[in-house]
Amino acid sequence: MRYKLAIFDFDDTLVHLNIDWEEVNMELIRRAEKGGEKVPAKIKKADPMDAANWLCAHGHAQLVVDGFRENEKKCVDNSDYVVFPAMAQLLKELKKEGYLIAIASGNTTMTIKEILKKEGIIPDFVAGQDSTKMNKPYPDILNLILQKLKVKKEESVFVGNSSFDSRAGRNAGIKTIIIRPGNKEDAEKLRRILL
Repeated sequence: MRYKLAIFDFDDTLVHLNIDWEEVNMELIRRAEKGGEKVPAKIKKADPMDAANWLCAHGHAQLVVDGFRENEKKCVDNSDYVVFPAMAQLLKELKKEGYLIAIASGNTTMTIKEILKKEGIIPDFVAGQDSTKMNKPYPDILNLILQKLKVKKEESVFVGNSSFDSRAGRNAGIKTIIIRPGNKEDAEKLRRILL
């Protein structure tokens, strides 16, 4: 086994949640502005993760968590998501082989746990949007996982699907592998690397 710990992003790495994140963030920005926040035009046009991080940095972390959870809960309640079968199987295999499994995601912790429990996947640790003040590309969420599971960076690998994941891994000093959402060939390459 090359690594002790495999950390995975959630949305579009393990599953796809059918949520319009740009619309969610615009609603959160409208709510923040109603409360008196002056949100710059560039943030209104930013990637949803950048906009969420900006709101969190400006004292609206609970607004972000509540807004994300509200939309994710609808998604979970309506089974409006797709689990990538090859990735779900890989997590189960990694667990059997003795890997510690963690999730580092911009989604809320409760949503992640609900969906993975339905799939019979119980990670060793889940860190979501509500776990740290700033999310990816900041390294905070990955550093939290390393600290909680007491694993060194060089004993860990992070798997994600976006530039935010890539930058977070680099910022945390963890080997990072980027895969395409739902791509079976990428899941098979990942299996060969990790098992």
